[in-house]
Parts: sequence; structure tokens; C-alpha cells
Amino acid sequence: MTIPEIYSHFLKSTGVNTDTRTVQKGQFFVALKGGNFNGNLYADKAIELGASFALIDEVEYQKDERYILVDSC
Repeated sequence: MTIPEIYSHFLKSTGVNTDTRTVQKGQFFVALKGGNFNGNLYADKAIELGASFALIDEVEYQKDERYILVDSC
């Protein structure tokens, strides 16, 4: 998926979120990584909670077209 396509999905969202504890319906989830966490592990939860898309960077977490695979979140 190209950056313009990703941006188009973002524009249709209700906002961006990186924390599944506060995801709201229609938000664009971005799976960030840190020293103690991997947001890719929470992409399913974000979608389940109503996120419209999950931006991920590990192919094994891509389940359908709502999971947007990129090189690095």
C-alpha cells in the first residue's frame, strides 16, 4: 500500500491511537514498538475494539485488509 493510500484511510478515521486501552471506534491504530512492548501484538485487540485500521510492521499479524503492513511503524 502506498503512502497516499494510507493517508486516505487516515483521513477517513476518527483519529489515531497507539494504546488499545483507549481505542475508540473508527480510530487508526499504529502498532508502536519499544524496549518493553510490541504494538503488533495488540493489533487484533484494536480491531476488535473498533479501530478501522491497524498499521503494523510484522507480516505474521496481518489478517485482512484492515491490517496495513509497512516497513516500520
